[in-house]
Amino acid sequence: IHDFSKEPAFGWLTMLSGQVKKAIGQSKILFCNGYAYDELSPDLILAALEYARHVETAVFFDPGPRGKKLFCGSPQQQRALKMYLKMSDVLLLTADE
Repeated sequence: IHDFSKEPAFGWLTMLSGQVKKAIGQSKILFCNGYAYDELSPDLILAALEYARHVETAVFFDPGPRGKKLFCGSPQQQRALKMYLKMSDVLLLTADE
């Protein structure tokens, strides 16, 4: 489901840095879309969601055109997608989605 590679562009990132956690904690909203899966690992995307919920930062999620492919993706992608759909404060969806 990736444009140029089967692996996320920044797949080597495995943990949220202190700077990222600080930014999430100081934000009112964490926005994520389906294209994030092209850049970051599902585990890291899920860690951002879990941390945002922990610090009470609202989560907005737009699966976009990737949503259908993620639904049938790897078990990690499916789990992260399911959690974002379940735990987001706001889902941005089109009629097709």
